[in-house]
Amino acid sequence: FRTGKPAYEHEVHYGDGRFKGVFHVHAFRLSGDRLAVGFEDITDRKHAEQALRESEERHRHLYHLLADAEKTARMGSWTWDVASDTVTWSKNLFHLLGRDPALGAPSFAEHDIYTPESMDRLREAVQHCLETGKAYEIRLDAVRDDGSIMPCVARGEAGFSEEGQVRRLYGSLQEVPA
Repeated sequence: FRTGKPAYEHEVHYGDGRFKGVFHVHAFRLSGDRLAVGFEDITDRKHAEQALRESEERHRHLYHLLADAEKTARMGSWTWDVASDTVTWSKNLFHLLGRDPALGAPSFAEHDIYTPESMDRLREAVQHCLETGKAYEIRLDAVRDDGSIMPCVARGEAGFSEEGQVRRLYGSLQEVPA
């Protein structure tokens, strides 16, 4: 009554116990000693909040499963936003390449994680993917931070905008026996 803000949330049930909804209860001063009480139905919002919590929990669970799978398969994943040249790497991709995650992932234009010959082949594959939207899979030689060579398979595929333009590339890098 003093603040004009909801006094509390209240669950309402029908007489037979079935759930009806969740309401905020408001009290307002009208004049003198008169007041009005209003109820705001927040049922949909409460359901949406619960669905979001459940979705976030599933996302956390899937993230951990993916991280475990990447580690077992000796692979890492990445995403590249073409317009901004922003690259995001999975934790395991940093680990595979021996790079410090605190430095962030290098942009596609600037990275030096492949031998020059492999980088040329990758640029060709990426350009073809950007132009046609077709996925690629190629063998490359990556250079770890310690200078050692890691034979790998690079995979990439296009993510499209609503207008059908390639907006992102998604992919993985998997270490393979020499």
